[in-house]
Amino acid sequence: MDELKQEPPKNTGESTGDVPDARRQLVQNWCALVRGARDDAKGHKKAFNQMRDNMSMARLGAKKEWLESGKYTANILQRHVAGKVSMLYAKNPTATAKRRERLDFSIWDGNAESLLMAQQTLALAAQGQALPQAIVQAEALLKDFQNGSLERQLMDALGKTIVILFNYFMDEQDPHFKTQMKQLVRRTVTNGVGYLKLGFQREVGHDLVTMQGIDDARTKIATMERILREMGDGDTTETEAEAEQLRLQLQDLQATEQIVLREGLIFDFPKSTSIIVDPVCTNLMGFVGANWIAHEIYMTVDRVKEIFSIDLKAGNTSGSGQQGNFLPYQMKSGIASPGGPDGSDAKNMYVCVWEIYDKKTGMTYVVADGHPDFLTEPASPQVQVNGFFPIFALTFNEVESEDEVFPPSDVELLSPLQEEYNRSREGLREHRAAARPRWAVAQGALSEDDKEKLSSQAAFTVVELQALEGQSIGDALQSISIPGVDPNLYETGSIMTDVQLVAGSQEANFGSTSGSTATESSIAEGSRMSSAKSNIDDLDDFLTASSRAAGQVLLAEMSPDQVTEIVGSGAVWPELMPDNIAKEVFIEIEAGSSGRPNSAQEINNLQLLMPYLLQIPGISGEWLAKIAIQRMDDTLDLTDAIIPGVASITAQNGSASAPPASGGSSDVPASQGNQGGQNQPVPPQPSVQASIPPGGGNQGQAGSGLVV
Repeated sequence: MDELKQEPPKNTGESTGDVPDARRQLVQNWCALVRGARDDAKGHKKAFNQMRDNMSMARLGAKKEWLESGKYTANILQRHVAGKVSMLYAKNPTATAKRRERLDFSIWDGNAESLLMAQQTLALAAQGQALPQAIVQAEALLKDFQNGSLERQLMDALGKTIVILFNYFMDEQDPHFKTQMKQLVRRTVTNGVGYLKLGFQREVGHDLVTMQGIDDARTKIATMERILREMGDGDTTETEAEAEQLRLQLQDLQATEQIVLREGLIFDFPKSTSIIVDPVCTNLMGFVGANWIAHEIYMTVDRVKEIFSIDLKAGNTSGSGQQGNFLPYQMKSGIASPGGPDGSDAKNMYVCVWEIYDKKTGMTYVVADGHPDFLTEPASPQVQVNGFFPIFALTFNEVESEDEVFPPSDVELLSPLQEEYNRSREGLREHRAAARPRWAVAQGALSEDDKEKLSSQAAFTVVELQALEGQSIGDALQSISIPGVDPNLYETGSIMTDVQLVAGSQEANFGSTSGSTATESSIAEGSRMSSAKSNIDDLDDFLTASSRAAGQVLLAEMSPDQVTEIVGSGAVWPELMPDNIAKEVFIEIEAGSSGRPNSAQEINNLQLLMPYLLQIPGISGEWLAKIAIQRMDDTLDLTDAIIPGVASITAQNGSASAPPASGGSSDVPASQGNQGGQNQPVPPQPSVQASIPPGGGNQGQAGSGLVV
């Protein structure tokens, strides 16, 4: 690994272009800082090497030297990783938008009776029977309630719009978001940390017709230029004129008005070794103490030219006049390392590009290792999120350490046990081979032909031996006494016990059985699930933080036209500053990884509360239905089932036709006493009806508008 300390190439004497010395020095400082954090012992060199070893161990189940020698290998690491991923991440995240808890009413005290009294006061005022002061107070209270409810409705509609947008971009992600999230969990279990990076894409271009015209013009121009080159110095006046005409046509097409073709969120899942964190960082969750983070990306020279319009070739000057020197990298077994030919031969080498987020200056820098200038002009980050860094870390085995910010992974913790398991099984295999029956004879008693016959003949074969002259085979051959194989020397039960202590996976989780009793296995499984719930909480917190940042990005970047196109005509999008809106609405992943952890308890609580809620005057049936669907963790859309003005099904069943004139049949619901068709006492109804929003008795709960 000494080649990682190689310095970038010096200038070869050619013109270095118009890069100012101060700018060149700034680029060199950033390259040295990031390279040092990646390659130096005081940086993350040890942690990155450990991650690469973990990936190899999880894939192979042993070190490469062990496998190359043909020794016994049973990959329990891969089984553990697969089992833990399936346990932690079982389904797609479910996004919900929640308003911050606020006191939205300055006059109304949250009591439904206050609203009824205010409405009764206004009813009396219409008859001239109310005092002027009481009328003013009643009007102010109702107006305050209507304004607060309207604001809540607006924020709820905005939150639902954000959720639909978020779910849309998750579904549009390719590869699918769930697939990449499972890979992220697998990467975290293997390497100890995984990352999600938020981005925003806005494709601006011409419409389809214009693009077809541009493509046709470019094709014709390329054809003309090829003809010009082939004709050489001949008379090409007519061909040159036609090519110039096409250039003018292309220029006119490119000048047409551009439109937004696509815009939306991008979820990137970089490798664990691709994110280089400031070594002074003390906690990866939130990157506490970090001043900068770099995203390392390897590109070919052609790819750099396509993206940044910079030709990285030694001795070749780009359009901006800057020298194209860079430090070439070569890729071997998926690991990049500096080294390789310079000059034109470096075209097939890789360029190490760093996208650096500097929190101190609030700027983003894009540099190539060894290149004297920025690849793009430094600017503010493409997406603005709280905490500045649009990168989020997921970890499971957090420990307190002053030496290393990266926590140990499950694979790292289990690797010594995996090696011991392999050694135990390999020792048993060697012992079985050594314990096979063998015989001894006096030297020279058997010829080479006799020994070959005895060692290679199949069962029940008659063997003719030249050395037997009137003596029995037992006199010529003597059996060698070999001790039997003691299985206690190679038992793996103690190793699996250590696996359970270290990673929580017991032997039954790997598909085999142990000598433990059912009670012991049940207790061990309960302990494992407790640990798994802690990891699920870590995953849900990670999803909540990243989705909340995604909501902020959507509010800041999405245009109203694109929002309406995706969500529908009922979309609500703010015209205010996004910062003001983001303070009130945010997206939260609700039990995103494995379903609602406390769904059974919540359903039981709802069953206990429902009989009392049904008896309270003013409670909205629609609100009750929404709450019940949420508790069931279902995705039904209640708006498809509601028909305004139609009574409930229970009310329709209770309002049967009138009894026949001949008598009062007891089968008619209306003639069944005070219980009626409901088969239960009917609560008294107030004289003045008002539809109170859900949670109207508490200012901190969700609410909707007043219907008088």
